[in-house]
Amino acid sequence: MGDPRQHGCGHGGGVHLPVVGESVRWSHCVLTIVGYLLGLVVAGYLCYVKGTTADSTGYTNTNLTYVAYGLWGVSALFALMFCCFRSQLRLAVAIVKTAGVFVNDVKSIIIVPVVGQVLIIIFFIVWIIGLALIFSTGTVTGQVSKPFATVTFTTN
Repeated sequence: MGDPRQHGCGHGGGVHLPVVGESVRWSHCVLTIVGYLLGLVVAGYLCYVKGTTADSTGYTNTNLTYVAYGLWGVSALFALMFCCFRSQLRLAVAIVKTAGVFVNDVKSIIIVPVVGQVLIIIFFIVWIIGLALIFSTGTVTGQVSKPFATVTFTTN
């Protein structure tokens, strides 16, 4: 693989992923998690304001207040989990960096899922053709007491 600094792994740098087009760094993960947490807090605040404000008839939707409390609780739980699992998140970032280096070095790995999907599609086409052949050769009858249907073949 050569020098690790060539891939951006040395000295705390990120690795450039050609598929994603961006470097994966710990700071990106932190900013993403903080953004989600802020989104939950803001959504909770908006639900709380809407739930405590009366409309023109004097009706307040207390269910939205409960939704706000739930969103704040979930955001607090996520913040606690982020603090507790920080080392595991760092490990996950390191694994993604290593996977990025692998994909960058072995570009042919990208075609493996495509080949698998093509094989699955071919299998289903053959299966549907076989099923159509069975149904076209006779009369299919099923019985409630038996799990499988029977085919009565008709001759022309």
